[in-house]
Amino acid sequence: MGVLIHDGYTLDGKTPPMGHAPEVSFRYRPALPEQVYEYQRATRNSGKEELRIVVDFLIKHLVSWDVVDKSGETVPVTPETLRKVPYRILQKFLDFVTGYDILEQGQDAKN
Repeated sequence: MGVLIHDGYTLDGKTPPMGHAPEVSFRYRPALPEQVYEYQRATRNSGKEELRIVVDFLIKHLVSWDVVDKSGETVPVTPETLRKVPYRILQKFLDFVTGYDILEQGQDAKN
């Protein structure tokens, strides 16, 4: 990739297992700086509004994942399915998409 984010560029991400949730492997398109700034500055007046902003942002960047339903079938990445993802996993998706990856998180935890 180098430094520049090119159109159509995708990366692989993986959230760690959290509580009862298994790890989630996913493909995503990194957000451009302008998109991150717009996301950070979006007005949030309630939890419902916060979730809408998060879902609207992530749906533009998550390409695929290995999330399955009760019968073991892969579930598509849609606004409806994203609204059912636990908060902590949504936050990890945001970290990856906005460029705050798992290595940086580990380094920050040591400080």
